[in-house]
Amino acid sequence: MSFLAHSSRTRAAVLSARAKPLPRNYTPEYLRRALLGSLGWLRRKQADIFLLHSPNAADLADRAALDCLSALKQDGLARCIGVSCDDQATLANIASDKRVEVIEAALGPNRQDLLVDLKRAAECGAIVIAREVPSCDLQARRPAVEVALPFCLAEPAIGVALIGTTDARHLDGATRAVGST
Repeated sequence: MSFLAHSSRTRAAVLSARAKPLPRNYTPEYLRRALLGSLGWLRRKQADIFLLHSPNAADLADRAALDCLSALKQDGLARCIGVSCDDQATLANIASDKRVEVIEAALGPNRQDLLVDLKRAAECGAIVIAREVPSCDLQARRPAVEVALPFCLAEPAIGVALIGTTDARHLDGATRAVGST
């Protein structure tokens, strides 16, 4: 089997999985069941990081979801807990919440509106993960990764910059971008 054939199938599987909406159930019962199911599937006793994916501010208003994550951590099922944010309002609400140890957000030069809250989260001790780094600068004249990755790497509040790719050329561009910083 050639690498390209395998890569094409992998890309199709990832795109198919991404096309399905993530569950939007943040009840304690669902979260516990989901984590235990994932741990069983992975044959692990503890998750390194357990994130709520894409809640909005209203989903977190009653505090039950984050209280549940705190309890799961206290039970030893997760080493760190946090939130993967999709919007400014959610980020603003959780940036100073001491229970939130990890915050993940789409970040690049076109999303500088998030930096104030991400810096506040980092100052409170949260690990900040920038995701979708190249796709956050699609209007750049240079390849997005060559603009967005140095932007994220230069920001002290960002602990991790995630670049996902299924294209070797994009990976080469990311490597060049990292080498130039």
